Amino acid sequence: MKNLFPFFLLLISNLILSQKAQTESLVNSFTKDIAPKDFEYYNLLDKSFKVDFDVDYLNESIEDSKLKVPFFKKEDFINLKPEINWSDYNLEKAHVFSDDKIPKFRSAHYEYILIGKKISQKKFDSIVTNKKYSQIVVKVNPNWSEGKKIKESHKELKNQENRIKKENRDFYSISSPIFSIDKKYAIIYYRDCCSTNGYLYFYSDNKWTQFLEFYRSIHN
Repeated sequence: MKNLFPFFLLLISNLILSQKAQTESLVNSFTKDIAPKDFEYYNLLDKSFKVDFDVDYLNESIEDSKLKVPFFKKEDFINLKPEINWSDYNLEKAHVFSDDKIPKFRSAHYEYILIGKKISQKKFDSIVTNKKYSQIVVKVNPNWSEGKKIKESHKELKNQENRIKKENRDFYSISSPIFSIDKKYAIIYYRDCCSTNGYLYFYSDNKWTQFLEFYRSIHN
């Protein structure tokens, strides 16, 4: 029995390495599909998120799409890891950050902080330093009409966005992948500032290919 122990350790180690390589391959294919082609890199939240995967919703999307894909049962899939730290994975072009360090700018909703133009620079700088990332500080003339204030706010939003490198305007959060038992299919989601999207991927010829976008939720 003692002689079997190293064998089991080797088996478990090889299984873990295989799962990791499989996950890396899927995520690298996935991010090539979702990140803009001209990005030098993309910013990724270090912790994956767990999804409440609804297999019936997937099957409805498959039926609506008319794709020749078999319907799935919940037991066809296995979630290998409930939470993944992407810092431990070799992901192409990924700049991985914790939530408190990752660059943030884009938001589903911006809050405009309107302040008078005569504010002192010291107080203005303090407000900017302590604001939330989704807050836009705008200097306005109190006598302006509401329309002009709104126009100036949108202008300031655009000015601030243009000062930020495009790769740093938003970031991604990627789910823990859910693989089919036969390793031919995978479910994976991502979140950015404004939506959550879910996809079905298919493994063939040693690569993962996006098969179907079956879920989209807009953040309100």
